[in-house]
Amino acid sequence: PQVTKMNVERGCLCYAPLFDLVEGTDQTISAAEKNRRFVTIVKEFCRRLSIPTSLEPFGVSPKDIDSLLDDTLLWRKAAIEQNPVSFNKKEIREIWESLV
Repeated sequence: PQVTKMNVERGCLCYAPLFDLVEGTDQTISAAEKNRRFVTIVKEFCRRLSIPTSLEPFGVSPKDIDSLLDDTLLWRKAAIEQNPVSFNKKEIREIWESLV
């Protein structure tokens, strides 16, 4: 949800078609509003599946951020490049920090 949220906050409108596929959603709202609501849908979906919102249950702590950041930049470069919004190292760090 963190990446989806950051994408939407930075103006990405690519989630509107996915929002339209969710049963019972209001198809008449603006694309921007669909994207904002899609973030909420993703968060709720994760909650219903009991997906942790923190990495602490897995033993990850703030001291691990530098290592996670380095691994992300090394091993997830293609995924980062395919994201609809560009992320820099600082923003990726912020995402990791929000998870611990």
